[in-house]
Amino acid sequence: MKILLLSLLLHSFLFASSSILIINSYHKGYSWSDDVIRGVEETLYKFKDIDTNILYMDSKRITSKEYYNNLKNLYAIQLKDQKYDLVIAIDRFAYDFVLENYKEFFSNEKILAVGLENYSKTRAQHYNLEDKVSAILEKRDLQSNAQIIKTLYPAMKKLYIINDKSPNGLHTQPQIIELLNSNKSDYKMIYLEANNLEDLEKRFDKNLENTAILFIRFYKDSKAKLYKNFEIANFMKNAKVPIFVTDSLFIQKGATGGKIINLHHLGNSAGTLALELLHNNKTKIVVSNDFEIVFDAKKLEEFTLPAIALNENYIIVNKRETIFDKHRDIIEIIFRISPLFLLLLIGLIHNIYKRKAVEVQLRQRIDFDEVLLNAIESPIFWQDEHGVIVDSNRTFCELIELNPETIYGAKLSSFSENKNIQKIVKILEKYQKNDKKHYEFKYYSKNKTKKLFLVRQEKFDDKKLKKQGFVTIFTDITEQRKKALQEQRDRQFIIQQS
Repeated sequence: MKILLLSLLLHSFLFASSSILIINSYHKGYSWSDDVIRGVEETLYKFKDIDTNILYMDSKRITSKEYYNNLKNLYAIQLKDQKYDLVIAIDRFAYDFVLENYKEFFSNEKILAVGLENYSKTRAQHYNLEDKVSAILEKRDLQSNAQIIKTLYPAMKKLYIINDKSPNGLHTQPQIIELLNSNKSDYKMIYLEANNLEDLEKRFDKNLENTAILFIRFYKDSKAKLYKNFEIANFMKNAKVPIFVTDSLFIQKGATGGKIINLHHLGNSAGTLALELLHNNKTKIVVSNDFEIVFDAKKLEEFTLPAIALNENYIIVNKRETIFDKHRDIIEIIFRISPLFLLLLIGLIHNIYKRKAVEVQLRQRIDFDEVLLNAIESPIFWQDEHGVIVDSNRTFCELIELNPETIYGAKLSSFSENKNIQKIVKILEKYQKNDKKHYEFKYYSKNKTKKLFLVRQEKFDDKKLKKQGFVTIFTDITEQRKKALQEQRDRQFIIQQS
């Protein structure tokens, strides 16, 4: 805790009220410098006591001497009475401008050049600023890109290298010449200096077997016309050959890929170096190592290039979205709660097993009850509280001469044509008026045999199922009545003889 507190106090002390001026060589909306500045600001904005100001030179669109003179006059007004701790120059134009006008605009400010491809100590000494200038250099790795292209495309016979004639393009030329001179492979390298973007589009809008492009830059043509990023991106998208790049500007915008400088990460590194320079008087020249090997999945598929052939770590962008990608959040949630699902599943299986066991026991009990019920000679049937028949024994069905399927779910009153049922209905109506009295039911079977039943009805209440109803029992008293009549006749006979 003490170390954390001391660290926070140290940062507050070192960067208290620090002020940084960023001079961008280009205009806002120019992707290359926008990505770099976004990375710088992302690092610096973590410290609230560091104030930043950005000036735009617009050097891609306007390069006349008159413009620079007027820009110098404008900056003289903007920077008058302003004091900065550090001046960050984004790319070559801003760096040259700061060197040439340092004595007029600044007094003791440190300089950090970002994005230069090479640094000349002699040039800094010419302005007597070698003790003020630090730099983070953007060295494009052309040699590694050539090796990567050949690995992915072993049948390649021609590799075109594209670079424009801008001041930045001229600074890259020594590396290009070095690459051309060092080539000892079985393919031909061609340094292509096209006049304009239209020429490039015509040259590569048709299939060229065993051909690839290493694109460095092509922002200005031979007549100084500036091309917009979307125009270059369209050229890459429509080209019939794979195009490899050296920075992140056209990744996912038509380029096949390559070993690139991640411009955003370059900005992060520049921001970190800026923080170091704010409290350190030593100058520092650093070569950026913010490299990534990145490939576009759609372009690899288009030209049948196997990234897996590369024995290095790489990043794939523009991958086809699978069902797992579309629903990743849901899948992650399910994965996290899957142990709970497993426990619930085990509990459910156990519950089903127990229910099955109880169900078997219940079925055995029901079968037993059904056998027992049918063994009873007296007709019995059950009605719910609404008078609907819910069950009966076989003897009752024989009594009314109907099948169980016919009567279950129906009321007795719905069988108006069945004489036996109508007799039962009338008796039950009398019984409900006076359940203390016994009612007899005369029944004649199909063979004209007469039977006499004593009707009794009881109310039942099933508390578990929360249902009520009535059970009606017909007790066969035919033999009892016959016996009683016979006894009565016998007594009368004895009396008469006496």
